[in-house]
Amino acid sequence: MVLYEVTIILDDPARADELVAYMRGRHIPQIYSTGCFRNVRFCRLGENRIRTVYAADSQEHLDGYLREHSAHLRDDFNAHFADGLSVSREVWDVLESWG
Repeated sequence: MVLYEVTIILDDPARADELVAYMRGRHIPQIYSTGCFRNVRFCRLGENRIRTVYAADSQEHLDGYLREHSAHLRDDFNAHFADGLSVSREVWDVLESWG
């Protein structure tokens, strides 16, 4: 399993509710509907830090998402949140899990 982790840090915490609503109502459902991910976890830390963890069965599934879907979904995200935040992306290999 591979985890694709996207972290967003907002410069203006007043926009957090807007971002959370967009992510829950539009962005994450669109990504999940691609079929590239087994599950998604959406998390919040404090007022201005949001993390989404997408679990893919393999690197090939993640590569397919990045190749076929990510560009237009990032464009849509940027159309709604062009500035005032920073985004980081990391890929984690799951070595083992419990429970």
